[in-house]
Amino acid sequence: MSLCSRSRLQIETTYIHEAQMIKRVAILGTNGGSLLAPNLVRGLNEIGENVGNALFQFALSRKISNPKIFVHPSKLKAEEVRERADVLVIPAANQINPAWDLGGWAEFIESCDLPVACVGLGAQTGKNETEITNLKPGTIRFAKVLSERCKAIGVRGNFTANVLEQMGITNVVVTGCPSQTINPDASGRNIQRLLDGYSEIEHPKIAHVFGTMEAETRAAEKVLSRLIGEHDHVTVYQTDKKILNLIHSRQFLDEEDRNFFDWLRGVLHPSLNLDQYVQYVINNGRFYSDARTWIDSMSRFDLVIGMRIHGAVAAIQSGKLGVCVAFDSRTLELASTMGYPYVHVEEVETAESLTDILGKVVFDAARFNHLKVKNTEKIYTILEDAGCLIETH
Repeated sequence: MSLCSRSRLQIETTYIHEAQMIKRVAILGTNGGSLLAPNLVRGLNEIGENVGNALFQFALSRKISNPKIFVHPSKLKAEEVRERADVLVIPAANQINPAWDLGGWAEFIESCDLPVACVGLGAQTGKNETEITNLKPGTIRFAKVLSERCKAIGVRGNFTANVLEQMGITNVVVTGCPSQTINPDASGRNIQRLLDGYSEIEHPKIAHVFGTMEAETRAAEKVLSRLIGEHDHVTVYQTDKKILNLIHSRQFLDEEDRNFFDWLRGVLHPSLNLDQYVQYVINNGRFYSDARTWIDSMSRFDLVIGMRIHGAVAAIQSGKLGVCVAFDSRTLELASTMGYPYVHVEEVETAESLTDILGKVVFDAARFNHLKVKNTEKIYTILEDAGCLIETH
């Protein structure tokens, strides 16, 4: 064999060996978006009934350079996942939630029988509560299955870490949400500049990120709805298929939706009749089924504000001002862990203007920069420990 042939064989052998060493990744979720046009309900189900999930699913998808597939328990059997992947990556949400029973997810993960990397797991309860005592058995099992298969679970903050510790789960690392890694140029200095300069904008453009209208948030939502009405604005919705369908198709999903929208109208815009309110939602409502489009679209606004923290995240990642109205453990924990601008819901309830609200915002530019670096490093470590290759560009 000639020297040239021998060298070429060595190169090919090395390439094959390295390719065999690269792990195949299955991501439990989407690549950061879902197609809604053919069937909105099915599309929402694929993304977890909340388009806010698109942001952190996109964040992990774009950072992992391994060969990857995207899986959903209703579409791909665990046996097929095990055959086609070497590691399961879970871009997590607030799954430690008393309202949910995740026994099906626990069974799916167990049946996949793969090492797991999980980042962004959160616990949800009231803002001033310090523990969760009524979790369903399937959700407890889900958390323990994760613990067994993860070297460390990346959680949204100390509250979630404490909730898991009460279950006997201690292999956790506080990381915040993967969505904070999307734009490496996001800076505390820029956020502070935008906060300081808001009052000087003569005609600000506002995006109001609509919440879930729980009893404890309705007063603040009513105030926000009134204050944004003074400006050029849109309302961004993340969940509730009745609202998303109305914006998407310009018609009700079914006739019973009429009662729901009449209730919303009575709480938020009592001066409008039902037809006027429905037209207002259609004309001013927005939702984004893809993280990239969402982030890009937020660059047109001077302020993005509301009780959905990923609405604020989309704005920050676009280089604009996003403020989360913290109303429960989930929003307060994640805003604090990532150093994102937030204001307490009680401050909104008594505000007379958006400028008033921004004057009560909790934010520290240096802390934001520090946490972004610190959290990103921990997220990358969790992924790399599971065999994921990180795309750094």
